[in-house]
Amino acid sequence: MTELLLTGVKIGGSLITASEQEFSPDLAAIAAIAEQLAAASEPIVVVHGMGTYGRATMPLHEGAGFRVARWQAARRALRLMLELNSLFVEALWRAGVQPSPLDPASIFVLEPIKGITRVATEVILEHVRAGRTPVLHGGTFLHTDGTHRIISSDTMLARLGEELPMRHAIWATDVPGVLGVTSANTPGGVISVLDNDDLPIWQPEARLREGLADMHQKVACARQLARAGVPSVIFDGRRAGLILAALTEPEKVPGTLVK
Repeated sequence: MTELLLTGVKIGGSLITASEQEFSPDLAAIAAIAEQLAAASEPIVVVHGMGTYGRATMPLHEGAGFRVARWQAARRALRLMLELNSLFVEALWRAGVQPSPLDPASIFVLEPIKGITRVATEVILEHVRAGRTPVLHGGTFLHTDGTHRIISSDTMLARLGEELPMRHAIWATDVPGVLGVTSANTPGGVISVLDNDDLPIWQPEARLREGLADMHQKVACARQLARAGVPSVIFDGRRAGLILAALTEPEKVPGTLVK
């Protein structure tokens, strides 16, 4: 039997929501992304961010807890996240994909301090073997101690890459890649390759333009994948056809290759 190898796909929330308004999905962008994912020639596992949906629910959180009643906040956050996820899954159906929307809370086990400690990999693999495409999203999770935490879709993809037979991963974002800085500490161009051995300690202020939203965490998660033997590419998913290109030949896509 041929070894099952997957491609991990992270679709940034900024690509599927309108930046100027809370809880506003970008339906045209979602449909275009779904069409590209439908053309994938190998099995994929998709994790998408929440964009303005996620940012709008962040004020509910304060440090390790919630500003409002724990269950009230968790229920509201979950309802909003499921709304965006449903639109994303529906677009995949329309594009010809057979998606399996999986509840992240049933896939990942979280523990205080340690974070994600277990991943239900066999559940995901069974859906893939059945010809379906697992779809997960970032969200609010219940810890084993009864508290709630937000786990990002970046973190999810990194853990999936450690546990699943993953060939490579792609990070579709709203930026052209990881940007460097010049010797004068001014914004430079896109760093084409980040070798995991070159950065034993990740210091974004030393190599990257300050203020690049979420890039510190994204690169840290990409490095986590690289340590597990999974190369990945960070690129601008807004460019027409680039998501599909990254699925087939990620090393040739304009962006930042992390290996």
